[in-house]
Amino acid sequence: MLRTEGLNKSFGSLTVTRDVNLTLDRGQRHALIGPNGAGKTTLFNLLTGELKPDRGKVFFGSRDITRDTPDARARAGIARSFQRNNLFDGLTVRENLLTAITLSSGIGHVFWRALGKYSRLYDRAESLAQLVGVTDQLDAPVKSLSYGLERQLEIGLALALDPVVLLLDEPTAGMSPDETANMTTMLNGLPDDLTLLIIEHDMDVLFDIANQVTVLDYGTVLFQGTPDEVRQSEDVRGRYFGAAS
Repeated sequence: MLRTEGLNKSFGSLTVTRDVNLTLDRGQRHALIGPNGAGKTTLFNLLTGELKPDRGKVFFGSRDITRDTPDARARAGIARSFQRNNLFDGLTVRENLLTAITLSSGIGHVFWRALGKYSRLYDRAESLAQLVGVTDQLDAPVKSLSYGLERQLEIGLALALDPVVLLLDEPTAGMSPDETANMTTMLNGLPDDLTLLIIEHDMDVLFDIANQVTVLDYGTVLFQGTPDEVRQSEDVRGRYFGAAS
């Protein structure tokens, strides 16, 4: 679904992404780990078009999207959540979802019309709310939500784009143990054909969700394999788990 070839990105003399080759298959749950400064978020920005590589290519299916804009990639089926919430605080949960669905459905130009005429939008909002676990809060203002529910709602907004690839940047960062457990359950309940790429520092969450792991070290791929293979790798233990302990 998504593939990179020899991806490189530097900021001045600092090389942040070095010859990164990454392949995501349909339905894969792929985790991206590494110490702070390993280049994980930069790689996300390269995949979503927020940054352009100095060298290398990004493919979506068989199509070269290296020079495509972020909105073009979103329309093609690549969605993303960020480390910090990006929600409409002055609206309810339902209104947040309706706004995202309206824009992604291509009817934003008639947004001034009464949305009651578009019952399918309400049905879609309720379906997404159920998927991300915020059904009971549909009519609550976003500013009243707990942090964990805000994060779940943000994923709902990303899912409103009907993506085939979803990139999640530290979805459980800053959460309590209960919120983390709820997020993990929610992510494991997403459609099987949705491809996930997740930056995650919580190893319990990572090993619960992922079936493939890529380890970055100073912008370079140190190791790729299954969670069990990552656990058993001496290189990973010495350079990542050892350094993090």
